Amino acid sequence: MRHTTVTGAVLLPLTIALAACSGAAPQSSAPVQGKAAHYTYIMDVSLSPATITDPAITRAVERRIGADMKRDAKLGDVFSVFEAGSADAARMVGHTPIVSGYNLRLAAAHAKLVGQLQEIAGRFHDHGGDNATHLTEALEAIQPDCASGRDELTLITDGVEESGTYSAARALALGKPVHLPDPSGRFLAGCHRITFLGFGLTDDGAGHERLLPSGQLAALRQGWLDYLTQAGVRAEDVHFVSAL
Repeated sequence: MRHTTVTGAVLLPLTIALAACSGAAPQSSAPVQGKAAHYTYIMDVSLSPATITDPAITRAVERRIGADMKRDAKLGDVFSVFEAGSADAARMVGHTPIVSGYNLRLAAAHAKLVGQLQEIAGRFHDHGGDNATHLTEALEAIQPDCASGRDELTLITDGVEESGTYSAARALALGKPVHLPDPSGRFLAGCHRITFLGFGLTDDGAGHERLLPSGQLAALRQGWLDYLTQAGVRAEDVHFVSAL
């Protein structure tokens, strides 16, 4: 399988123009008055994503998160970090939520969030990563709060689901469509924005990052769109950030 080597370490936004799926129910984008928004971050700690194997790309992710917070977040909003990898329940417990406010401004909240991400990355580099990527299972266990109308979910991952029941890597290698396990319900309805950081950007096992070929990238993107729209997300609210 031929891969395209990524020579730069800076993540560039690859915003996909998405058509709304006919099966997705209309949702209101108006925020609930006075309700804090929840920002949920899920960091893939498996062996494949360059977002954790390459420190330069990890730092680029941190900068992107800071820019997104500056654009969207308000004082009082809550930021929570989780991990996804093996099916171990400890992966889905999450780190201490960060609650912004007058005593913790957004810049300080971002610094605390980066500290949690760096702690995860440090543990990865010290002890190694997981041999599985239970992204859909982690999502359904976490059940992100999307009640305010401004809530956002960020997945720091290459997006390659590798669980006990399904292997997206195998499907991609065989040139087949990606069919992720069906979601348990519309548990992500109301989420304002879902962003993948490092989508399709994998580690080749020799310390070099690579971007999936365009056909595989498209198949993986469609697989996630199918899953997320079934889970209640509007297709136009899903954003993919890759590397060029």
